[in-house]
Amino acid sequence: MPLFSVVVVDYDGSVPRDRALRGLASVAAQRCRDFEVILLHDGPRRNGSYERELEGLDFPMLRIVESGQRIGDWGHSLRDRGIGLAAGDWIIHFNADNILYPEALATLAAETDKSSGFSVEVHHEDDGTRRRMAVSDPRIMVFPVLMRGMAIVAGHLIRFPEFDEAFSIVLSGLPPLHNRVDCMQVVAHRDLWREVGGWYDKSEDSDWKIYEHLFDLAYPRYVPRILGEHW
Repeated sequence: MPLFSVVVVDYDGSVPRDRALRGLASVAAQRCRDFEVILLHDGPRRNGSYERELEGLDFPMLRIVESGQRIGDWGHSLRDRGIGLAAGDWIIHFNADNILYPEALATLAAETDKSSGFSVEVHHEDDGTRRRMAVSDPRIMVFPVLMRGMAIVAGHLIRFPEFDEAFSIVLSGLPPLHNRVDCMQVVAHRDLWREVGGWYDKSEDSDWKIYEHLFDLAYPRYVPRILGEHW
């Protein structure tokens, strides 16, 4: 079984095909080869076959799954289906317009070797006791990304698509607040995803709602290295 399952969601019209192929090429170029790719397409395909276009990319394992009809829920049903199909120990949710840097999976793989989480002793002034409090959990990680063409305006994250290549901000992923976390940043163990019920919320802003739930169950280990980009 692979260490990672990279769940990629796409449908015609959501992401230009050249950007989708760029994102998939960044996954294929990973130095760590212990992964599978599950490419879920919200069909029908109008832009031709992915199989033909991906012939030149070297994936250790690749599964292409096409849904019978367009669902139109921002790819959330596809993410949930990918969780159910995943064979890897860890699941990475990857939108077709994302980019992973070549060392991304290798960096995350090194973190999975740290089998235990971290905790600290905290003094509670109310009752005078000292308790061990979890700082990170070995079942979940979060890493920062560059958000291309985005800026914070009056406390809100605003996207300016015409400036994708001109500027970017670093999105840490912590805390998992609305417009402060992207789906590619949170890497959780397959068992934890199934414990939380998969991608159970299909609303437009489901990302942060689900991640708040995940972080209530297991506070993530922070990986202090930018490993990808969101376009």
